[in-house]
Amino acid sequence: IQPPDFPAPALLATGSLFSSSESDFPWPYLIYDYIPCLSLGEVFDQVSFSSRLALARQLGHLLRRMHSLPIPAGSTLPAGWESYRAHLTHLYSGCQSRHATWGSLPPSLLGELPAYLLPPACLIPPAPCPSLLHVDLTRDHLLGDLHANDWHLRAIIDFGDALTGDPLYELVVLHLEVFDADPRLLHAFLAAYQSSPFHQQDFVHKVMTLTLLHPYDAFAPLFARHPDLRNCAGLSELANRLWDVSFPPP
Repeated sequence: IQPPDFPAPALLATGSLFSSSESDFPWPYLIYDYIPCLSLGEVFDQVSFSSRLALARQLGHLLRRMHSLPIPAGSTLPAGWESYRAHLTHLYSGCQSRHATWGSLPPSLLGELPAYLLPPACLIPPAPCPSLLHVDLTRDHLLGDLHANDWHLRAIIDFGDALTGDPLYELVVLHLEVFDADPRLLHAFLAAYQSSPFHQQDFVHKVMTLTLLHPYDAFAPLFARHPDLRNCAGLSELANRLWDVSFPPP
């Protein structure tokens, strides 16, 4: 279901290491075209702000295309909302205990979680079908070329965690990792993406809820890079600092 001209390695072959008669798990594999370039993570500190801004716009256009792809019949990815709804419900039920175990959120913010979180039903858009999501758009999964201080995207890799769901879920890793929570880059991305009215309405609260629900601790690396964010008086202030595009960078 890869769209034409989408920057991702071409799939060359598929197979399994073992037959079903030899092993309980056949160890399926995929072989992709090799992309001889650097990840954004390897050169992140050398990339100029103007180049990061151009990347944010480019990703806005690319992800809008990817999220608009129809899920073909017979796909291993669910074409309905049931799986994503169940995923959010599972994350919601264990949210506070996960954050308590991680210990990244200050106690005052941890105590606000039950009252702050939007229920899963509020996070499902009125769309007939979910979108194809990468969900792991980190600096290491964006490959490109660096010339002076300009970095040019060549490929998006590692769709191993892909699922179908709502496009807002995609933003958690992308914004906090690739954009380093800079609202100027998020603004550029959203302007290029052209979100639906559902996604624009109550945007900060919805995407902050998804950040808190995320199965991996999004706050530990963020607070390590921006320790002042730990001093926010409440989850609403932290949400605005992270997701309100009118706020200055952290």
